[in-house]
Amino acid sequence: MLRLIRGAFEDQNAAASALAIYLSLTASALDAYSQEFQKPIWEIAAAAGVSKRTAGQRLRDLQSIGVIEVRTESRMAPSFYRLLPFKDAPAVNGCRALPREAIVALSGNGCPTREAMVALSGKIASPPLPTSEEELKKEKAHTQQPEPERPSLDEVKTYADRINLAAWKAEDWFNEMEGGGWLDYNHRPIAKWQSVLNRVRVKWEADGRPMSPPSSAPRPGTTAERPKSVNDLRIIKEAKEAQALDLKNRASHDVPGGGMKWTDDNAKARFYELRKEIKELANKIAGSA
Repeated sequence: MLRLIRGAFEDQNAAASALAIYLSLTASALDAYSQEFQKPIWEIAAAAGVSKRTAGQRLRDLQSIGVIEVRTESRMAPSFYRLLPFKDAPAVNGCRALPREAIVALSGNGCPTREAMVALSGKIASPPLPTSEEELKKEKAHTQQPEPERPSLDEVKTYADRINLAAWKAEDWFNEMEGGGWLDYNHRPIAKWQSVLNRVRVKWEADGRPMSPPSSAPRPGTTAERPKSVNDLRIIKEAKEAQALDLKNRASHDVPGGGMKWTDDNAKARFYELRKEIKELANKIAGSA
């Protein structure tokens, strides 16, 4: 893809700024865990080290050669950007977008010949498209990502004990993952289950570190839970602060002049609930000191 971008610009300065903008978009996609994301243009320009005007021009250039897709829903809101894989680049006369140098040798239908692409790269740039059902199956099997390794219940409990997560919560999460095919809430395969379990622990601590499921009744002669100490309150407060910060980083961005722009109303509502709970906990800690 970088070779395609570099070859699409005759001016070396334009090529350099286009590559910088594309790398900035790639970093934003990694931060958002998605090929499509929303980003203010001034942030893209700052990350690429170019002016806002240059960023706007290069974004239009990248869209014209088919490596990104830009969607603007409102003049007052940041645009949405989607990185396009090479196979999705728009066709021109039935051909995918190709470096400018490849246009020097054209066949009868206006597409660059394979010989021209060999001359450019020293090897055939893209394999011939599969034509039979058997070839399609082989192509799919070759490009399909391997399924992430799923842990056993014992492995999950062992890791939960290491991070001080209650065994019942770890088993409850394991059963949820087993039932859902080890997909997250965005229907993406779980790539590293330990990282997800770490987030489960943060939320569990924010809920007060319950040592049994909410539906379980206390034993006769006991109370549902012991009174929380100042240390317990501090742990809960820190966990809620971590959860609020995670929501802020994932579902909002700063806007010029101060303030935040939220992309998820549910996350916004939960963030302000957590802020209220954190303030109440701080008052309790101060009153108990």
